[in-house]
Amino acid sequence: MKNKILGLPKAAVIVIGIVITALFLVLMNLVGGVVAHLTSIADSYTLQLIAEIGVAIYAIGMLFLMGYQQSLKKTGVGFLRGFYIGGFMVGYCVYVAVAQLFLQSVSGSDGVRSAGGIMIYILTMFLVGMNEEVIMRGIVLNLFADRFSNTRRGVLAAIILSSVIFGAAHIPNVLSGVPLSSALIQALQATLLGVLFAAIYLRSGNLWICIIIHALVDFGGLMASGIFGNGENKLKLIIINELPTSDKAAYSYMQPEYVEIKSVIDDINKIIVGVHVYYMDVSEDSDYYRVESISKSDISRIQIYRL
Repeated sequence: MKNKILGLPKAAVIVIGIVITALFLVLMNLVGGVVAHLTSIADSYTLQLIAEIGVAIYAIGMLFLMGYQQSLKKTGVGFLRGFYIGGFMVGYCVYVAVAQLFLQSVSGSDGVRSAGGIMIYILTMFLVGMNEEVIMRGIVLNLFADRFSNTRRGVLAAIILSSVIFGAAHIPNVLSGVPLSSALIQALQATLLGVLFAAIYLRSGNLWICIIIHALVDFGGLMASGIFGNGENKLKLIIINELPTSDKAAYSYMQPEYVEIKSVIDDINKIIVGVHVYYMDVSEDSDYYRVESISKSDISRIQIYRL
């Protein structure tokens, strides 16, 4: 199939690269949506892990179908030399991880996910890196590089086009509730990362280097939720008026959310961790609720009782 595709016009090859990427995104969202609908799994990383396993079958299958399966066997200049080539990205990963640990240490929260939850997070990040690198560098970049000729101009075109497609693949995040401005920023960041990953792959000839570094980037960037549980299945915090009749009146109305909330007001966060029982007024029906914290180290573990 690869030879037939390479015989097509360049524009057609670009469209095929876009279609391969689009199918990857559709399948990932489809599998994740079906699993979420058919099961009671609330942990976002468990759902993502299942989706990534399904997508891995597509990615590896497409790699063989397109005739680029050798990209997983080739080690190029070797792992040691490969990590040297991508050393600046490895350093960036270490920097992000240290920064996340520092932020966690000064946040006042000592919650940590279970060992099983952390393992799920690690496996998920690895599969994210593997699937995206197999699709974007193993297939799309290789396909473009073969079609645009092995010249400086052809290689540059392959890098830029494959990276733009990689970045554009993040725009559909708006369908998950991400603001358009944030999705566009993510797309720009992903495009730049795509250029770096493409350069590392072409220089090292080792796709596994990109897979590992990509996984480390995601691992470091999402440590707050993946390791410490911050922002995952937490509570949406809405400021309301305190009850004048109670010295234990609450300053927040807490409503369970099953989507990842990336930003939580620190002051309220500390109040929730530090207080065991709240009394709250809900303006919609004026009923009173008692909220009991099950764990002071994990603000997501609460029980809500209607009085």
